[in-house]
Amino acid sequence: MTTQLSAHDRSRLVGCRLTFASAGLLMGAWTTTLPRLRLQLGLGTAELGLLMLGFAAGGLIGLAGAPRVMRWAGQRRTQRGGAILLLLSAVSAGVAGAGGSIPAAAAAVTTFGLGFALVDVGMNLQGSRVEQVMQRSVLPGLNGMFSIGSVAGGFVGVAAVAWGVPVLPFLASASSLAAAGFLVAALSYDDQRTPRRRTVDAPAGPSALRELLDPRVIGLGVIVFVFCASEHAAFNWLIVAAHDVKGLSPARATAMLTVFSVSAVLARVVGGRLVDALGRGTVLRLSAALALAGTVTFVGGSGEWIVAGIVAWGFGASLGFPIAVSAAGEGDHRMADVRVSAVSSFGYGAQFVVPPAIGLVGQWIGLSEAILLGGFLLLLGFACARAARPPFMLLPSGPDAPVHEGRATVET
Repeated sequence: MTTQLSAHDRSRLVGCRLTFASAGLLMGAWTTTLPRLRLQLGLGTAELGLLMLGFAAGGLIGLAGAPRVMRWAGQRRTQRGGAILLLLSAVSAGVAGAGGSIPAAAAAVTTFGLGFALVDVGMNLQGSRVEQVMQRSVLPGLNGMFSIGSVAGGFVGVAAVAWGVPVLPFLASASSLAAAGFLVAALSYDDQRTPRRRTVDAPAGPSALRELLDPRVIGLGVIVFVFCASEHAAFNWLIVAAHDVKGLSPARATAMLTVFSVSAVLARVVGGRLVDALGRGTVLRLSAALALAGTVTFVGGSGEWIVAGIVAWGFGASLGFPIAVSAAGEGDHRMADVRVSAVSSFGYGAQFVVPPAIGLVGQWIGLSEAILLGGFLLLLGFACARAARPPFMLLPSGPDAPVHEGRATVET
């Protein structure tokens, strides 16, 4: 069924796309700058991992405080505030790198994580509301816009390295462009604030707790954690490993992250069709196997095998999150928000914990070996793929009953 959208809802959808694309652009530019920032500050692998903990701390603060901030200020002002924080922190990181100040860089990275979390929560909430209006899945496509933005940011980062553009003007330009996108997109946001009182239909504590302790929800959370761990290991450490371990030039090492991002975009473009044809569980198992094989190939290979491994790694790692979140949204619609929120939190945990952990472990056993250990976590995703099957539903009986693994349906 196709839902006719009002002009306001179409504007909100365009605003969401712009926000996701701008966030991807900024993240792609940021990740391509980390190796150069590390060299400016004279940091080792472990020290860079600790610096990333600042991003994790800022992000956790932002995630915890975003609902309260949006309730007080509204989503438009929250996005504007996040955009300003991102712009100021990115410029501050460039200044800190040029001056060789590690404390100033740590403060800038922490503030960057805070601003990004504020924007992230808002854009996902807006995307979810548009999805409800359209009565079809929208968030996977919006995540595709994020991937496209990250590819663009990666290309810009490669060009900046190749042309010798200093870190400060590069970060200032990229963050200004992204902030402009956030500010324009905020104009279309539905600024409805969260009610202070819980409504009659709001889930009660015990029911919500039962959902959180449901083995299926926990299994989906594990899937999200391991796939996001693999993806963010690449975002944070692929360039460093390609340069320090594989011996690639800074420009070629930066280009490897762009290869990863392009592969992820292609996976999200065809991922829906694969799920419809093969089912969620099968696609998750194939994705986990492909991502692990790609990680092993990257770590152990050389020459063209490095590129082949990155392509497989990016294609496989990018599908776990949208498939698991889609599965979490099925079932009792009254508790869907609880399940989706719980499953998504595993992804944030992976994003904030795994990259710094790889840096710390890599200092002891080597960066390649640490990345490989993170890759083997995908075996847990392979084992938990069964959790992505549709929940039990009453379906028509008989030989013509429309039952398939990709999506539970009921014909009327």
